[in-house]
Amino acid sequence: MSIEQWYESAINCQPITESAVRSLCNMVKAILAEESNIVTVDAPVYLAGDVHGQFFDVKNLLSKGGGVP
Repeated sequence: MSIEQWYESAINCQPITESAVRSLCNMVKAILAEESNIVTVDAPVYLAGDVHGQFFDVKNLLSKGGGVP
């Protein structure tokens, strides 16, 4: 399938095959790999959203990542 066909399927609420999803993901991965703001990091990685200034939440996150004893 082409990108246009995937788009039409999405617009019409029709599923696409697993292989099509894999192809699409690989295309997106290749595009993102070229971006200057993408950084490669080694696992394990802890991700956190916006903590809204909650000091103890930040402290807890940093302790899991090795930032604060």
